[in-house]
Amino acid sequence: ALPICNKQDVETWEKKMIPLQTLIELKESSETEMNHFRLTCIALSLDLVQRCVCLYGSLPAFMEIFQPIRSLLSEHLPVAEFPKHLKDTVQDVLKEIESKENHYRPLVFQKKKPVPMKMYTPKVMEILDFGKKQGSSRQERERKRLIHKHKREFKGAVREIRRDSQFLARQQISEIMERDAERKNKVKQLFNSLSNQEGDWKALKRQKIGRA
Repeated sequence: ALPICNKQDVETWEKKMIPLQTLIELKESSETEMNHFRLTCIALSLDLVQRCVCLYGSLPAFMEIFQPIRSLLSEHLPVAEFPKHLKDTVQDVLKEIESKENHYRPLVFQKKKPVPMKMYTPKVMEILDFGKKQGSSRQERERKRLIHKHKREFKGAVREIRRDSQFLARQQISEIMERDAERKNKVKQLFNSLSNQEGDWKALKRQKIGRA
């Protein structure tokens, strides 16, 4: 237990290092020695916390990591019963933890202006003929006429582009077929020429054989 009720043990305590062998072979001893051992363990633990604060003080989550240690030192540790040296060390550790700043901003909802409600104001339409609605003004009717004209002209342009594309496709196919026919004709002429040359060569060869 951490509470130390004997004030004399608190006053006679001196900070010193604890060998690892002492921790392994720890045996029951006098109450004074046990109180001194407790205080030494607390002092060494505070030293380790100070080193960790120095090492990890730049981490973004430093405050969240050390919040349990901060609560333990400030709320649950019986500091009033400790020697002055330990009290000062606890205060120094708390000050060092609190001096670290957050390296990030917590996520918050983006502030947006409230969206106004839609007002359903009735739109008055002029009815010239029964069952046919017209624009409420001359500008509205002119706008609709231009929109209709634009749609009609756009459809006509699309039809013309399609016709031009089909014509170009037919023209390209016709040119390809003409080139193929011309190539086949040239190949045929070449084969005929070679066949004639071969016939002449065979006839000349037979004449030479007959004379011999």
